[in-house]
Amino acid sequence: RQSTRDEVVAMISLIEKEVKHTCNGKEVGFQVAVVVVAHMSEAFGSSDKNKRAELFATELGNIWGVGTRGCDDGIVVFVSKFDRTAYIRTARGARESLPDYTVRSIIDQMTAAFKRNKGDLNEGVMGSVALIYEYLKHPSSGWWDWITNLLIQIIFI
Repeated sequence: RQSTRDEVVAMISLIEKEVKHTCNGKEVGFQVAVVVVAHMSEAFGSSDKNKRAELFATELGNIWGVGTRGCDDGIVVFVSKFDRTAYIRTARGARESLPDYTVRSIIDQMTAAFKRNKGDLNEGVMGSVALIYEYLKHPSSGWWDWITNLLIQIIFI
């Protein structure tokens, strides 16, 4: 839907403008790209759809130049609808604020929304970008946040 696309673009813009980190002595914003495809070509890398999604997201991020030059801080949210897979690629500079366990939690919540909405991706994609904003704005403090996220998922899912 166009309205969801507009909301996602607005949230991505908000992330880049409001959520700053220091890179090479300058304050810069994180760059986020969202990619939704119908399905991935099996010619693109691995026969494992999750590995293929990782390769696809990484390659798109590199080709598109997602992230601030020299900061390695890009984030790519990738969804392949009919392959039923989602992946979030965080470059090295973004992993400090979005560690792997946080990304896993975002993906789990995104895919739960896809299932709840019978394959409609709008809520899940928008929700994932909103969660990325929140986690970047309020970086994780480690294991306590991981446990809190787990408890929230158990209570609400």
